Amino acid sequence: MMRIVEIGDITWQGKTEPSDIYHHGGAWVKNMERLRNRGRLPQLVVFTVQVPEGGKRLNAANEICAELRQLGVEPVAFADTQRVRAALEVGLAT
Repeated sequence: MMRIVEIGDITWQGKTEPSDIYHHGGAWVKNMERLRNRGRLPQLVVFTVQVPEGGKRLNAANEICAELRQLGVEPVAFADTQRVRAALEVGLAT
């Protein structure tokens, strides 16, 4: 069975307000939801994320990541190169 892998990137650099994070991340959540509802979401979707430090911006980013997880999308810290590499290897092995 072929396993389709999609790797995306969400960065919140330059997003100074939590509302900016909700707007940017929420667009990705909606896109993933739309793909899932149409049966077009790849079997494995990994998004690298650069989570902001502390406070309301961190809370907003964590909420977006939780929504992505509910859709079956795996947010991975940008710095977690081992996990990103593992996802790529799964895609290459299929």
